[in-house]
Amino acid sequence: MDSEAATTGEITTRDITLPEETVEAWQEIVDILAELLGVPAALITKLSPTHLEIFTTSNSAGNPYKVGTKLSLGGLYCETVIRTKKELMVPNALKDPRGVKNPNIKLGMISYLGYPILWPDGVPFGTICIYDPKENEYGIVYQRFMKQMKALAESHLTTIHLASALASSKFELEETNKDLEAFSRCVSHDLQEPLRAIGNVTLMLEADHASHLDEGGKLEVARIRNNTIHMSELIDDLLEFSRMARHSLLRTDVDMNALAREVYEGLKYHTLNKNAIVQIEHLPPTYGVQSMLRQVFQNLIGNALKFTGKIKEPRITIGGRWEGCSNVYYVQDNGAGFDMKYAKNLFGESESLHKEREFTGTGLAIVRRIVQRHGGKAWAEGEVGKGATMHFSLPNTTEAL
Repeated sequence: MDSEAATTGEITTRDITLPEETVEAWQEIVDILAELLGVPAALITKLSPTHLEIFTTSNSAGNPYKVGTKLSLGGLYCETVIRTKKELMVPNALKDPRGVKNPNIKLGMISYLGYPILWPDGVPFGTICIYDPKENEYGIVYQRFMKQMKALAESHLTTIHLASALASSKFELEETNKDLEAFSRCVSHDLQEPLRAIGNVTLMLEADHASHLDEGGKLEVARIRNNTIHMSELIDDLLEFSRMARHSLLRTDVDMNALAREVYEGLKYHTLNKNAIVQIEHLPPTYGVQSMLRQVFQNLIGNALKFTGKIKEPRITIGGRWEGCSNVYYVQDNGAGFDMKYAKNLFGESESLHKEREFTGTGLAIVRRIVQRHGGKAWAEGEVGKGATMHFSLPNTTEAL
């Protein structure tokens, strides 16, 4: 809400500014009430911590009430309505002991019918009421019509309440995202710094002390360096996925052919596997979050390049097909492969299936998460020493999933 609720005596209030269109609608309400019910005064009042204010008043002949008039709390009929949160009818204040000190008598208004106007959470806004200079029993027609106008006014407050809550939630979400972005940067720095230190030490060992290392020592140093590189890449992948997951998911038409080629062109300059023959076949277009689908291809194509690095004639095929209500895509390589008995767990967060495929678990878990968020699924086929095929499907629909 625009402001917090405040308490005056036993009454809780909320002091906010209503939109101009609501003020205009409420003016119509009181004008209609006065005209159709045949009374000179129809009002909507607003409760403040120290007084009751006339918020809108009918433009009818004989109406003594003016917008903005502030009425001190203590003995007002509207105050009773607000405190009890119930309707109040006074046919003739001159015959009612509660009306002895009522200021409306001085204005010539002796009968009253009022209802509370409440915010959705029950906090009073004020009242909607009518006055008459003559005795009036306010029959069922009056009461029904007043209840309808009360409900209409409260529906406006509900709309304002929801809009305000949405704006507040959006602001809080944006602030939370800023905090998470800052936290992610700190986490990345704290995790990457020791990895860089380890990597620098291994480079120094290879450059300055290689002559003191036997073949086993050299292999161990190389393994440590490669593992630090893999770990650094996984940290980057996780932080990137976390960043995307916190932001709005704008789905658009995605040219999967162009996306796969773009990803491969970006990866081929950074991979040691320069001899790989990569074939990109026809991939059906899809509808999704392009930045997330790019990360899927980065993981799958990147893995294929890594795990064909020791193959004499490395081959990678990227393809796709329409299959029922889904588009199925795949990245196939003739690299290290894996044992199919692990296939169901391949896309888990920590699964390590083959010594040549270490550290793929987290990257493939990210692939699975992204694909599932798009309403699809991911699976794999492979054989140790003969390569692997990583599949994922996406609904072939243009509707948001």
